[in-house]
Amino acid sequence: KRSHRDAFNIRTDWGVALDIHRAISRWWCNDVGLKKIALPRRRLHEKEKPSMRKISKIIVHHTADDSAEDQFEKVNLYHMSRGFPVSVLGFFVGYHFFIEKSGELKVARLTEEIGAHDKDENAESVGVALAGNFDAELPHPRQTLALAKLLAFLTKAHGLAAGDVEPHRLRDATSCYGKKLSDDWASSVLFAYLAVKNQPLQPWIH
Repeated sequence: KRSHRDAFNIRTDWGVALDIHRAISRWWCNDVGLKKIALPRRRLHEKEKPSMRKISKIIVHHTADDSAEDQFEKVNLYHMSRGFPVSVLGFFVGYHFFIEKSGELKVARLTEEIGAHDKDENAESVGVALAGNFDAELPHPRQTLALAKLLAFLTKAHGLAAGDVEPHRLRDATSCYGKKLSDDWASSVLFAYLAVKNQPLQPWIH
């Protein structure tokens, strides 16, 4: 069984994706004790490299799972069972980024890869998932801060605005990212972070 750490040790990203991942790793959430992102090591063969693509939106999801433990590996196995394509990093998780309840960020796909998280909208989007069931609970403040920092980085890197951040349910028959969160919750989290950059978000920002 390949772990998240093992996959990073045998793969490498490249070009724009490498710059993005390195920058996130350098910049990432030290003030709230989050782990830096480990970078893969091996150079990809030319056939393994995903093509460059235009990204026009960031789609935010929840796992709809209220269990307390880390959920990345569970989601990886579930998406593998559904036949999702494996990423160049070695994962079946359909999202590009995954934020555990602890606030730890895990990377499943390079942003240059087409994800498998929102049918008909995968081609021009980046998928971000938060562990938790936000039909019944609110995200942990550490998750909220992690999401805000990630969204700030991704919107800047891809020339997007806060209005380009949206919930999975916007054009789909689902409650995702959760009934307890408004449609503009994620974009509001980004606005709040940019307004008080490098300051912890207050717990009421849900």
